[in-house]
Amino acid sequence: MPWLSLVSAAAPRGIMISLNGNPISAVVADNDATRTQGLLGWQHIEEGQGMLLDFVSPQVYAIHMQGMRFPIDALWIDANGVIKLVYQDIQPDSGYVYPSIFPCRYCLEIKAGSCKKFGVNAGQTVSFSAPAAGSSP
Repeated sequence: MPWLSLVSAAAPRGIMISLNGNPISAVVADNDATRTQGLLGWQHIEEGQGMLLDFVSPQVYAIHMQGMRFPIDALWIDANGVIKLVYQDIQPDSGYVYPSIFPCRYCLEIKAGSCKKFGVNAGQTVSFSAPAAGSSP
């Protein structure tokens, strides 16, 4: 599983996210080291998997794709769980940054094409919950 390749002394924390009724099992990156590492080191991402970058304090942030191995969709989400901005099919090593534009707390990174497939748009609300006991993130 790709999240096992993260370089960390502690096991990554997981969270379940409901995205327009579709479950996403995400690894949480909630400190500078894990947010910087992000999906680097993952060889691929499966449908229903993701990484939730938790910046803790809502502000304007940005992500990039330098060093990535696969395309993603990125959703900027505010502290209330409202999707503020969606970037679809962001390509690896694009050379661009992808800002939240609005103050956001989270960025959810998922498999490219998932937003289109699941009908995900700005203005929708996501919900977060702990993963089921015994399940992986």
